[in-house]
Amino acid sequence: MDCEKLIRAADQGDADAQLKLGGMYHAGKGVPKNFVRAYMWFDIANSFEDMKDLAKKMSLDQNEKAKKLAMYWRQKANLKRVEK
Repeated sequence: MDCEKLIRAADQGDADAQLKLGGMYHAGKGVPKNFVRAYMWFDIANSFEDMKDLAKKMSLDQNEKAKKLAMYWRQKANLKRVEK
């Protein structure tokens, strides 16, 4: 699946696409490496282990920005975060 289709699927709530996008941004494969975007997609996909591992590589500012982006996305999509 190309990146545009993956983003559309993720925006429509496809958790597999969200997880894959998180991995792509984390590794910089097919997209520029971006820990904030990676964490955001992992958060949206409720991938807690990936979030935990990635948070160790991020500054507090990056972590807060990622959480705000995920919260904004959820509000836009009218979804709630699953708590672990």
